[in-house]
Amino acid sequence: MERAAAVNVNKKVKVRTVRYFDFTLLFMVLFACAVGLIIIYSSSAYIAQSKNLEPTHFLRKQFWSIVVGSIGMLGLSFINFRIFKLVIKFKRPSFLRSTPEKDCIKIKMPYVMLFIMTLVQFYATSFSESANGAQRWIRIGGMSIQPAEFSKFAVIIFAAYVCYKYPKELANSFGLGFLKYFICVAPLIFLIGVENMSSAIITLGIFVAICFVASDRKLYFFIFGALGAAGIAAVLIFFGGYRAERIAIFLNLEEHEKGQQILQGLYAIASGGIFGTGLGGSRQKYGRVPEAYNDMVFTIICEELGLFGGIAIIILFMFIISRIIIIIMNTKDRFGAFIGVGVMSQIAIQTILNIAVVNNMIPSTGISLPFISYGGTAVIVLLCEIGVLLNIARQIEYRTY
Repeated sequence: MERAAAVNVNKKVKVRTVRYFDFTLLFMVLFACAVGLIIIYSSSAYIAQSKNLEPTHFLRKQFWSIVVGSIGMLGLSFINFRIFKLVIKFKRPSFLRSTPEKDCIKIKMPYVMLFIMTLVQFYATSFSESANGAQRWIRIGGMSIQPAEFSKFAVIIFAAYVCYKYPKELANSFGLGFLKYFICVAPLIFLIGVENMSSAIITLGIFVAICFVASDRKLYFFIFGALGAAGIAAVLIFFGGYRAERIAIFLNLEEHEKGQQILQGLYAIASGGIFGTGLGGSRQKYGRVPEAYNDMVFTIICEELGLFGGIAIIILFMFIISRIIIIIMNTKDRFGAFIGVGVMSQIAIQTILNIAVVNNMIPSTGISLPFISYGGTAVIVLLCEIGVLLNIARQIEYRTY
């Protein structure tokens, strides 16, 4: 008996390493897109007909955008995310160095991507197609592309790279770390903010969130945030033009003529009750709520599906964010973890701000609800970002005995 026990103790345990594809995250994201298609059709059919278009016009455009985004998502899920660290030889500018360096520094792809996106955003701001008084789209063939959405992804990769490559600078010094690299993204954020303040706020929030996670000097970020918010508010009030008017609308919603969009949205939410009027039963979508299928889509959800449907959508986003957090916590690659933080912060910031706007908790601004609001470029880029996350999840090794 003792001899047999000794043999069992000395016997080697076979360990098998497996890679896991996160079908849970994939299913939740595609489910959110499917919900978006249903709500977009319900809220846009009347608007399409009023413009002499087919009732399914906006539905079809969003569907094909989701198809393209899904192909990109699945493709990126099988391409190693470390490809974004491709080496390109450049000499790092002196103001980005903490110590003198003799040899040529290897500047990675994110720096080049950030520079390219700055040029593209400059073109979009200055010479691109104008819509609703703002020049945000570049028209290529029969498609309109919004460079600000790609800029968000570029900032995610850039911030993730600098936090991965120079961890001590970000961790130990706010001035030599965060502020130094903030100078690199400031021109891009400024160009985005010239015509699209909401996208600029989201892009800045993404960069700050990644650097906040990487830094040990947390207090400085709160001070920077307070000063930055005060500065932005002052600029908007005194030099903001129509943006300053939006603050005035927020403060006097019922008395201001242009406050009808938010006011009608609040009527839609209130009329939905607990269980809503049923799919297709919204009355506010018949011209009363502008952009009902885009920025104000959450009001239609609450009107047709009620408080129950609105809470269900919020819980869905909570599940998506919690799944991304699980990926971040389990990956051993810091670069991948910081990318996850960036994607998570983008989804969280857009969701919170969109819901806050439609409930009149903050001044109105054009922020879409991720995966659900109408917007081809936005959903394509978001799905591609999810594809990168799926690849990060696939790099996590699980051992089975």
